[in-house]
Amino acid sequence: MTQKPQLAGTVATTHTIVDRNDDHSITHTEHKEIQRDRTRRPERIKTNKQTNRACAQQNFFNGITRYATDKSETPLMKAAANGHWECCKFLLDEGAKVNHHDVNYQTALMWASAQGHVETIEGLLTHDAKIDVTTKNGENALFFACMFGKIDAAKILLAKGCNVVEKNKEGQSAIFAAVRCGHRELVEILIGHGASVESITQRGQTPLAWAAMFQQYECVKLLIAKKSDLYKQDENGQNPLDHAESTLNSHIVEELREAMRENPKKEED
Repeated sequence: MTQKPQLAGTVATTHTIVDRNDDHSITHTEHKEIQRDRTRRPERIKTNKQTNRACAQQNFFNGITRYATDKSETPLMKAAANGHWECCKFLLDEGAKVNHHDVNYQTALMWASAQGHVETIEGLLTHDAKIDVTTKNGENALFFACMFGKIDAAKILLAKGCNVVEKNKEGQSAIFAAVRCGHRELVEILIGHGASVESITQRGQTPLAWAAMFQQYECVKLLIAKKSDLYKQDENGQNPLDHAESTLNSHIVEELREAMRENPKKEED
C-alpha cells in the first residue's frame, strides 16, 4: 500500500516528488533514497561553488599576467620597478613572461636595475631573465643601473657577465652613464671590469669630456688618474678642458690645467 507524500515523510520529500512529476505516491525505500540525496546536495553545491571560485580566480590571475598597457607595460614590470619580489614571483608562477618588453624594449630586469632592487634583480635572473638584451636605443640593464648610480645592482649584473662595453645608438656605454651621475666608485668598478676610459661617443666625446661637461669633479680626478687622454678632441674640436671652461667650474678647470702641465701634449711626428 502506498502513502500520500505528507504521510510518507518531510516537506522536502513532497517537493522532490512534485518536481519529479510522479503520481504522488512513494515507497519507503524511495523515501530513504530521496532523503539521502537531499543530504548530499549541499556538499555538491559547496563543491561546485569552490570549483567555480577556483576557475574565477584562475581566470583573474591569467588576466593579470596577460595584461599590458598601451605602452606594453605589464604588472610584472611595475612590481619589479617597485622592488616587490614576492609579487614578481607570484606573477611569474602564474605565467607572466619574464622577458616581455614594453614599446621601448625595456624589460622587468631593466626596471628593477634602474631602481637598484637587488633581491628582485637576483630573483628575475634565477627565472631566466635575459641579461644582455637591449632597448630600442641600445641600453642594457647595466646601463640603467649606472644611469641612476645603483652600485649594488651594477655589481650583481657585472658578476653575472653583463656586457660592460655595450653602446647605445649615441655611442654611450655604461661608463658614460656612471660619469654623468657622478658616481666615482661605480666608474672605478666599471673600469675594473673592462670599461675603457678612451671610449668615445658618436660625437667623439670621452668619459673625461663628459665628466668635465657635467661638472663631476671626483670623476674628473679619477679619469685623470686612470690616464685618460687629456687632449682628445670631439667632433667640434673641443677637448675636456674646453668643456670645463664652458661650464665656468673653476675646480675642474684647474684640475685639468694642472694635469696638462704635468703631461704636456706630445708632438706628432
